[in-house]
Amino acid sequence: MMKKRIIIFNISFWLALLTIILTPGKVPTEGASRIEYGFPFRFFIQYQSTEWFIQGVGIQLLYYFLDVFIVYGLINAGLNLWNRLKPIKEESASTIDLNGGISKGYISELRKSIGTRPIILTGVTVIVLNNKNEILLQRRSDSGDWGTIGGALELAETFEEAAHRELYEEAGLRTNNLQYITLLSGKDMYYQYPHGDEVYNALVVYETKDTMGIPEIQDDEGLELKYFSLEQRIEGINKMAEVILRKSGYISWV
Repeated sequence: MMKKRIIIFNISFWLALLTIILTPGKVPTEGASRIEYGFPFRFFIQYQSTEWFIQGVGIQLLYYFLDVFIVYGLINAGLNLWNRLKPIKEESASTIDLNGGISKGYISELRKSIGTRPIILTGVTVIVLNNKNEILLQRRSDSGDWGTIGGALELAETFEEAAHRELYEEAGLRTNNLQYITLLSGKDMYYQYPHGDEVYNALVVYETKDTMGIPEIQDDEGLELKYFSLEQRIEGINKMAEVILRKSGYISWV
């Protein structure tokens, strides 16, 4: 019986190793991030870039199950595995929006410690203009108002990297031509999210008139994308988006 279990263990172990697959292709985000899913296996997808990612079953967890199975049998192994598995999904700070979106990942972990108290939120805004000098805005699914393209930085990410990432995540666009416009910070950049979190935004504003692709919603944070004239007041514009555009010199209407 023990010999049979050892044979099963060896076969299962090598099959588990083969579950790690290097898969080419595009993924939703740029930069390293990890998403894990719980029972029946802690299945993971390790995003390294838009060019490739690794996916498979968590080897350590499967090894643990097989180890208990050999010593104590299937029932005990199953019970131990069930107790260890918890459905989780880890998301990066890239999903945080400066115009009123719900914070996730890094910021949400920080919020668990400090609650809704004000923090400094470092991020970017990308001003996307078409050939009519109209600006591309996104209507938020949580608040229903119109906000600029942008979001918070991920850990170890540069401002320019964040700008490229946010442009693709929120509008499905790419660009090889980002122009630095200004750096915004201070008391005017205070914002309170609908759920109560308070932030003082410190962000870099970029502009691009040369984009590749067709504007389209990439996630559930937005309802639609639309170009607006900067010459007249934009009805339903988000409060922070208006502050950003005004302080950056794009609008002067009252």
